[in-house]
Amino acid sequence: MTKVVYVDMVADLFHTGHVCFLGKVKSLYPGCKIYVGLMSDEQASYYKRTPVMTITERSIVVSSCRFVDQVFSNAPMPVTKEFICNNNIDLVIHGDDISEKSRLQWYHDPIELGIYKEIPYTKGISTSDIILRINRNHSD
Repeated sequence: MTKVVYVDMVADLFHTGHVCFLGKVKSLYPGCKIYVGLMSDEQASYYKRTPVMTITERSIVVSSCRFVDQVFSNAPMPVTKEFICNNNIDLVIHGDDISEKSRLQWYHDPIELGIYKEIPYTKGISTSDIILRINRNHSD
């Protein structure tokens, strides 16, 4: 039986950090299906900041990644038991860059079900870093 692994993300300005994260998931669980839940524009604004790219743009870009099998636009946050069951999700993975408060707020159900795991965050690249680079390059 193929394992279904779920990750959620904003995936704004989809970059090498996102791709490396998805590649790590695939290497840890060879043959798995990776489902990516994208936060809505509104939810992303609350969680981090207003995305540069719309949910439609983010969905198109993420779905083109070779590691991704399915994309859920406007995925539920927090991740619910109902969503997990309805989509036959075996494992929920997030980067290890999350605070304890956020972990419990957004992933309570997967933790309770014993299907939550964290993997190392890709250091050295982030959407915020890219935005800073753009601003710096345009101010020069």
